[in-house]
This record gives sequence, structure tokens and C-alpha cells, in this order.
Amino acid sequence: MTWVKLDDAFADHPKIVGLADRAFRVHVRALCYCGRFSPGVGAIPESALRQLGAVPSVVKELLEAGVWEEDGDHGELYIHDFAVYHPAQNKEAKAEAGRRGGIASGEARRKQKEAECFDSASGLVEPKRTPVPVPVPSGSNEPDLPRKRAPKRSREFSEEFLARMAAQYPAVDVPALADDYLNWSGSKNHVDIERGLQSQLRLEWKREQFAKTPAFAAATVPPPRPVSQLRSAEEMFPDLPKRDTPAWEVYVAALEAGAEPAEARIKAGMPKFEL
Repeated sequence: MTWVKLDDAFADHPKIVGLADRAFRVHVRALCYCGRFSPGVGAIPESALRQLGAVPSVVKELLEAGVWEEDGDHGELYIHDFAVYHPAQNKEAKAEAGRRGGIASGEARRKQKEAECFDSASGLVEPKRTPVPVPVPSGSNEPDLPRKRAPKRSREFSEEFLARMAAQYPAVDVPALADDYLNWSGSKNHVDIERGLQSQLRLEWKREQFAKTPAFAAATVPPPRPVSQLRSAEEMFPDLPKRDTPAWEVYVAALEAGAEPAEARIKAGMPKFEL
């Protein structure tokens, strides 16, 4: 029996918390499937999608969230960073090594016991001696050489990769998103930072956050009020000035700019009113 590791903060991860119920259920089933049939890889074959309940809309949601990845060359689906948290283990080799180690340890203990019994029977048992410490000279003719450390893995993106991503996502400020990704503490656990940045670029809310010209900025500008509302405002406030007067033009311009009727009256210099 195999096991899948899920920590207690799994459901609160930024990639998981926004999934729909069906997509969350399919992802957990895919983890169990890969733990059993694809250990250390995390591959999801096309034949297993129906069994997991992964309809095309669910697969698209999981790919956009970055929890699943698609191999562009072969079109195969993989669980993101599955091999990092679920490395492959050769169970048969470990069991055989444990069995041989147990046999060797038992044989050594048996020989030691037989030797002790023989020495005690023949009277050749020597008294235990306390070892005398030998001083070690502090000086040495050989100079102390510095230890070589393993080279650190590069945590920077190449200019060629950033240029390719910028061409693929022209509306996104890719360098700014790359800096934000490297400063994110979760990126330290990613073995392949290029695939990690590609997962970030697939998220729609990330593309909007680092857009060169945010599309959502236009939504903050209120639409102009229709003329019908101007007529209703004229009926609601009979003390309004007549049309084609400077005060009326200021009042109408304020309404068209999105101001409330009371605010437009103040801008036009009209007296306050009480309903």
C-alpha cells in the first residue's frame, strides 16, 4: 500500500483555495492515483481522466490554477512538483537489503557469543583494560585546505527565457512578475523555477496584477448617466433652474461625470434640499 502526503495547510494553499469542489475532488483523486501507479513522476494518462472524473472544463481549471501541468511536446498531464514531495522508492530493493542486513547482524552476534563462551570455559579471558589516551600534536606540516562546497543552483532567470515569456505574454510585465516570484518564499521549494514561473503566468489573476495596461482599470470609471435619469431628476427636484442656464449646464455636466444628484446640486451652487 502506498501513501500520499498532504499537510494540514493543503486546502489553504493559494492554488487550491480557489478551486471548485469538483476540481478539488479530482485533484485529490489524481494524487492518490499517481501515488499508486506513477510514483516519483506524477503522470496522468488520458485513459485515467474518465475514471478520475476529469472532464475538459475541470482539466482546464486545474491547468490554469497551476496544480497540473501539460507537456507541450507530447500533451501529457502531470501533477506540479509531484516528484519533489513524492520521490520514487524501490520497495523490493529496500526489503532485500533489510533482510540481508538482519542475517549478517545475527551471524555476527552468534560468533561473538560462541567466542565468549569458549574463552570463559578455557580460562583465557583477559581482564578488561582501560585505554590510555594518546596526545595528538596540534601542529601539522600540511596546510589546511578549504573545503569545496557544492555549487548552488542558480536562482535567476536567463534573459533568453524572459524574452520568450514576454513574447508569449505581451500584455504582462514579465520581469516584474519574475521578481515577485523569486521573492515569494514558496519558490524556494521549486526545483525548476522556469516551470514555476510558467505556472504563475497561467493564472489569470496574476496576469491582471502585473498587466502593463490593466484591463480592470476601465471598470472603475462609472458609465455616464442616461438622459432619462436627467429627466427624472428634473421631476424630482422642481426647484431646479431652467434649461440653457449656466447653473443647469454645471448640474448636467456633474451628473454625466458620475456624481450623485446632491453632489451635482452643490457643484452648481444650488441650495440643499431635504426629502
